[in-house]
Parts: sequence; C-alpha cells; structure tokens
Amino acid sequence: MNIDIRTLFIVTGLVDLLLVVILILQYRISRNYQGPGWWVLGFTSIVFGFLLALLRDFISIRLICIILANTLLVLGGFLIYVGVLRFLGKRENFKFILLIILLLILSLVGFTYADDNISVRTALVSGSLAIATFMTSRALLVNKPGNIRNSANFSGSVLAVFSLIFLIRTADALFFTSVDNLFMKGWFQLYGFLTILITLVLLTFGLIFMVNQRLRGEISEVQESLALSQQQYQTFMNSTSDIVYLKDDQLCYRMMNTAQAAFFGKSESDLLGKTDLELMPADAADGCHRSDREVLESGLTKINYEKVGSLIYETRKFPVQLINGKMGVGAFIRNITETRRAEGEIELKNQQLEQMNAEKDKLFSIIAHDLRSPFNALLGLTELMTDETEMLTLDEIRKAAGMVSKSANSLNNQLGNLLEWSRIQMNVISINPVLLNLKMAVDTELELFKEAAEKKKIRLTNLISETIQVSADKQMLHSILRNFLANAIKFTKPIGEVTLTAKWEPDDVVEISISDTGIGMSPEILNKLFTLNAKISRKGTEGEPSSGLGLIICKELVEKQGGRIWVDSEEGKGSTFFFTLISIQ
Repeated sequence: MNIDIRTLFIVTGLVDLLLVVILILQYRISRNYQGPGWWVLGFTSIVFGFLLALLRDFISIRLICIILANTLLVLGGFLIYVGVLRFLGKRENFKFILLIILLLILSLVGFTYADDNISVRTALVSGSLAIATFMTSRALLVNKPGNIRNSANFSGSVLAVFSLIFLIRTADALFFTSVDNLFMKGWFQLYGFLTILITLVLLTFGLIFMVNQRLRGEISEVQESLALSQQQYQTFMNSTSDIVYLKDDQLCYRMMNTAQAAFFGKSESDLLGKTDLELMPADAADGCHRSDREVLESGLTKINYEKVGSLIYETRKFPVQLINGKMGVGAFIRNITETRRAEGEIELKNQQLEQMNAEKDKLFSIIAHDLRSPFNALLGLTELMTDETEMLTLDEIRKAAGMVSKSANSLNNQLGNLLEWSRIQMNVISINPVLLNLKMAVDTELELFKEAAEKKKIRLTNLISETIQVSADKQMLHSILRNFLANAIKFTKPIGEVTLTAKWEPDDVVEISISDTGIGMSPEILNKLFTLNAKISRKGTEGEPSSGLGLIICKELVEKQGGRIWVDSEEGKGSTFFFTLISIQ
C-alpha cells in the first residue's frame, strides 16, 4: 500500500475538525431549529476521539486513552442521531443509547486490560457505529416531512450504505483480518478510515442540505402567504370607487387602486414610481405636490376640497411611516360632486356630511393606525426581496419572514372586518333568512375558536337547547357569533370562561347571550360602545389588537334582521352581550 495509514488517520481527523467549523457556521444560521447544536457536539466528540487515538502512545495512561477515544467516536455517532431526531420533531430514547454506550465501555475495558485485542475493539467500535448510522438512516427515511424529502432521502441513503459497510468491517475484524496495530498498513485499515472519512463528509453536507431545504420551504410558504395577503389588500382597495394611493418619501407612487389608475387613464405599471409632476399639468401637479409636502412636514392629516373641471373631490391625505423609517403620504380621494349638487336644506346636509366624515374618520383611523404596522412589514419584505436579499443571512431572512407571516395574519383579520363593514355601508348585502338550528350554528363557531381558547385556558360552554331554531341569514349569524366570541376570548384572562345561552321571549323572539369572565367595561366605555365616531379600541388581555369595528358590524347585522343588541357589563367582573332574532317554536 502506498498510502500511509497514520497520515490518512490524521487527514480524517483534520477534515472532521473542518466539518465542525462548517457546522458551527450552519448552527449560527439555524440556531432556532432543534438539532444542529447536537450535530456540532457529535462531530466535536469524534474530533476528540481521533485526537486521543493519535496521542495514545504519548500519554502515560495509554489504556484509558484508548477506551476514551473509542467511546468518543461512538458517542459522536449517537449525538448526531439525537440531533436528527430533534430536527425532525421526534424524541430520542436516551435509555437505549446509554445502554449501548455502557456496554461498549465495559467491552472496551475487557478487551483492553484483560486482553489487549485490537481486532475485537475495532469490531466493537465498527458495530456500534453501524447501529448509530442505521438508526439515523431509518429516522431520516421514515420520519421525513415533505419540505425536506429530497435532502432527507439523500442523507438517509448515504447512512444506509455506510451502515452496511460498518457491519462488513465488524465481521471482517472478527473473522478475517487480524489487526495488530491501529496504524498498520493494509486494505482493512485503508477502507476502514476511508469509510469514516467519506461518511462524515457526505453526512455533513447532507445535513446542511437538509437545513437549507427546510429554510427554503418555510420562506416559500411565507412568500405564498405574503402574495395572498397582498392580493386581499389590493382587492380591498379596489372594492371602493374612492381613489386610494400611497406615496414614498420622494412622493413617488408606491401603491394605488384601480380608481386611481382610471383617473389618469393609464395602467398601474405606467404610474408606479412616478410623481405627479410627471403625470399631471404643471399647475395641478404643483398643488398636489405642495399639499403632500405639508402633510410630511406637519405629520398631520390634511383635508382639501378640490375642483377638477366640473367635478368636486374631497381629498384626505395622512402621513404613513414606511418600513425604512421614512415617512410617506397616503390618500383617499372621493368624488363628492353629486353630494354638493344635491344640497338643499343646509342644516340637514351639514348633518349628513358630518356623519359621513365621522364614518370616514373611523375607517381612515383604522387603516392609518391599526393596519399601518402589518402593512409596513409587507412593504418592507417586498423591498428586502428585491434589493437586499444577497446581503442578508438565511437567519435574518427567516426572522423577517416569520414577522411578515404574523403581520399578514393580523392584516388578513383586519381586512375581513373592514371589507364586511364596507359592504354594509354600500348596501350590497342581501338578507336571505333560512331556518337554522341555533345550537349547531354556535357549535360550528366554537370549533373555530377552540385552539385560541385552549391557548389561554378559557373554557367555552354552549348551554343553548337543541330545540331552539331561528329564522336568520346564515352568513350574517355566523359573522355575529364570530365577532362576539373573538371579543370574549380576547378580553378574558387565562383560566376564564365564555358561556352562550338562549331563551324564548314573547312575540316569536329568541334572546341569545354571550357571557365572559373578562375584564369588563366602565360606564364611559359602555356609553360609547356602538358609536362609530368614538375611539374605544382596547388591547386584549395578552396584547391582542382590536379596532372596535367588530361590535359595530354586529349591531348593523342584527338590526338589518329586525333584532336589537345590548350589553350588561361591570369593570373587572366580565361582560354579557345580548341580541335577539326571530324564533321558530
């Protein structure tokens, strides 16, 4: 043999040390995953095993050094196995692993002190590594989730092959090749150390491939969620005939709805990134530019009434903080020409205008404040993906993606209420009453809130009789129940209770109640509870956001079906919301 076994042994140890450094760098990227830290420990254990084996002839306690070196090599294999299980979300059987290590140590002691037999020690180590590689291979091939299928199959197949090789090496050491020295030349030692070297290299890169594939899968899921949220937000903006847009700190258009594109008579792609100075006549552009600057400099909402030809527009502009920390300008522009032309009795029209402004103030407040944070996160990730992806680590991308996923869910919930409120105001909701079993309808909604309630250890109880039936619009009823249950869970502290009851009342009416053991409300809040232009939004007991729009929607939907709604509450002692529907006895 031309290859010096001691040199190959040293090379294997050095390569393993390099693999430890590579895995430490990978761990810094994926430290939030369970598993990579165990891999670092496993490979480090193998490095120390090689080091002790190499130095055994230079250490006075040589026999202890031999036992410890072989134990560390096998221990490293099982630590890698534990890391794989943790990464796959499985739990390991430490008792079984400790039993194997203990039996190995006892056997090594016997074949070192009682009978210094290198062949048997080699067989013991190879056999133990065969068990460790087989168990790791099986864990990867059997328990792999879909998002890491390819990398898990690769690593599992590599380990399956090397498990067989280690098993052959075990049999060879026991029955065919006698080993007199750890570094003796020969095919047996050559293929043995080459097997270990190749196994460690392929396994390392297989594990890194598996982590990166999982990261890419999670990023892909977040991107899909982001795209869906953006689509829903665009749908919301396009659902109104009002002009809606957002400009950046340079007053270039960043987002707009179809009404704004139609106003300019161009496609959205032709407008984004441009300023009013590039799109409008100089005098009109100067006026828009000046009012935008006033909003940026003052930080206040600005309302103007502008006449363009024969049309009159109400323009409401407000500052919006962008993800880069700078300020932009958002705007809602409504054509109020017909409103102005139809003015008759001045006092009556003034009251109508005040009411309209109050409603718009509520909507603008929700959009400008409650939706600003999640919307900025969505804008920021879009900018991140287009401009700075190559400069960010995978950990930074994954953390940003996690925040955007949370923001997207919050934005989605807010948009649901806003869209429903918008449809109510536009009178596009038709009422289709059908015969419904009230208990079944409540059970359906309770199932949706089961997980949220369990997180706060809140008990949900449905005491409604199975015999109660109501005549109601199915979609409206579920929307009412959903909003009431969301509020009850939101404002109830952990280990609380939410209870639903119902009873028949005279004149074919059924009274439904939703009671909670939450924080309750003061008389001041109760007086403003169903008032659109009063700001009473409060955070939940665990910081959950609230816009106050849900109860207004409930009131609208109940009254559209001929019912009424009210509340009984005492601060610190919980609340009970009541509403009525037509009963069928």
